[in-house]
Amino acid sequence: MVTKNEEISIAKRTKESKRASFLKLAEKRTNNTLKSLDLIANLANKYYYDYSQEQVEKIFGAIKERVNEAEKAFKKASIETKEDFKLWI
Repeated sequence: MVTKNEEISIAKRTKESKRASFLKLAEKRTNNTLKSLDLIANLANKYYYDYSQEQVEKIFGAIKERVNEAEKAFKKASIETKEDFKLWI
């Protein structure tokens, strides 16, 4: 449930504060993702791990699918525009 104070703070968000929030979160989340990918890459060491090519393909297939979904979300958000109401076509 959103409180009245939260509603006010959301309503007062400026373009600059939204941009600052985006930059802060995007940097943090991107760095976390890159670190996670580094950890996945560590699994390639055959001295410590045994895996099949099929397992590798599943891992990277899932990652690529999720990256594509995220990219589509940004593309969709950038092209969405609201049209003006027109009674006559």
